Amino acid sequence: MHLMIVKPPSTEGEEPVAKPYSPISPLTQKGTTEFVIKCYPGSIMGTFIHSRKVGDKLLMSGPVGYITYKGGNIMQILYPAGKDPMRITKLALLCGGSGITPHFNIMDAIYRARESDIEVKMLYSNKTSDDILLRKELDAINADKSVPNISVAHTLTRETD
Repeated sequence: MHLMIVKPPSTEGEEPVAKPYSPISPLTQKGTTEFVIKCYPGSIMGTFIHSRKVGDKLLMSGPVGYITYKGGNIMQILYPAGKDPMRITKLALLCGGSGITPHFNIMDAIYRARESDIEVKMLYSNKTSDDILLRKELDAINADKSVPNISVAHTLTRETD
């Protein structure tokens, strides 16, 4: 699920801007929520969030989204309405760039719970190796031989070497 972060209008007549962001903090973490937000030059939301200081408040709403990992190999897809939760044994996560965060959240939940009844394969594509977000966390999961059912593979589209 995502949380909508809202940038209020800065001038009269301007519309608020809202964008969904997926937390990367563990589900068991209490009191704080962590996000990975890439700030692009000219990006309205990235620039707004990057300009915040410690102690500033952000307007958020949610959670919103259609797919929830419930734990214990159970996925809930809320669209179309009426879909029953389903038990899964294999999960392919295809992601690119900053779109990794919702996928990371699911994979991290499975990893932390040491769920071994589900095979998780993530393919994560970026322009260059410097663009890989959450690299330390992904490398740690890949290196952990106690969870052979979870793996991450990378592709690079514009690496110069």
